[in-house]
Amino acid sequence: MKKRILIVIIGIVIIIITYLGIEMLEFGKGVQDDIHKNEIEREEKPTVKLTKFKNGRWLSTADSLSGIEIKNGKWIMFYKGVKTESSDMYDYTIRKEDRKELGNEYKYSEFLILSNDSDTLEYKILGYSDDFMSLIYTPRGNTLIYVPEKKGIQTSPNTNINQPKTDGNSENIVLATKHCLINKIVIENGKKYVVADYVDFLIGDKAIEKAKENGDADYDISEKGDTLYFVNNDYYVSNVNPKLRTLELDDNVKIEIWDYFKSNGVFKIVNINELQKYLSTKPIMILKIRNGIVMEMREQFVP
Repeated sequence: MKKRILIVIIGIVIIIITYLGIEMLEFGKGVQDDIHKNEIEREEKPTVKLTKFKNGRWLSTADSLSGIEIKNGKWIMFYKGVKTESSDMYDYTIRKEDRKELGNEYKYSEFLILSNDSDTLEYKILGYSDDFMSLIYTPRGNTLIYVPEKKGIQTSPNTNINQPKTDGNSENIVLATKHCLINKIVIENGKKYVVADYVDFLIGDKAIEKAKENGDADYDISEKGDTLYFVNNDYYVSNVNPKLRTLELDDNVKIEIWDYFKSNGVFKIVNINELQKYLSTKPIMILKIRNGIVMEMREQFVP
């Protein structure tokens, strides 16, 4: 009887040892397979170097007065004729993402991350060379194109901005006209400022083209099957740059608001306190700027 029990125990031990041995072999095989798979993936995924930005100044192809300066690890946004503030200066890093497509092909994307104490911005890098830089501002999906300042640039016809010009008194006077949304009004140390978000105000065919580019155009299908694009009220507001600019107001700044309550509509002159009450309606304002100082503000009429 005891001999039979001993044989059973020995048999159970042999079964357990055999089972554990098989499990260890399977585990070892799995580890080897994972190592082999990782080696294959490393061979398939070539080493990609991150973009390295050189020091330099770049101008926007959409606004010849707007640009960026890359200097000693800093990304600085500037607007000619407007003082650059600390909030315009960012530290930047580049982040790489990759994903596997069909087969063994990998796609790589690079993202530019700008950050300072007040804000963080993200752009996808489309291209960069000595002659060209293209970025996508990811929250809005709009494309920004820059060229080196030293090569010069022609202003886009859609920018609603005057080229820098001089008068007979000085060669250093810069005049500009910009559409904007006013974020807020600031009074500090006896001076008045507006915090402005520049926009492009477009009408007609230019409005439709920009709306199509941004995916905002409406459309109908004609009886012939053609797609007819349009924008409501024949105007479109394009806001391609999230940057806010703090602009000083001239002591005698002229402010005009469109009075929609009049039967024919008229402009009426208001003071800065009265303008403050209108900001909740988000009026589009036209700024007349002289050397970074706002001399006039007039509301853009919209249907």
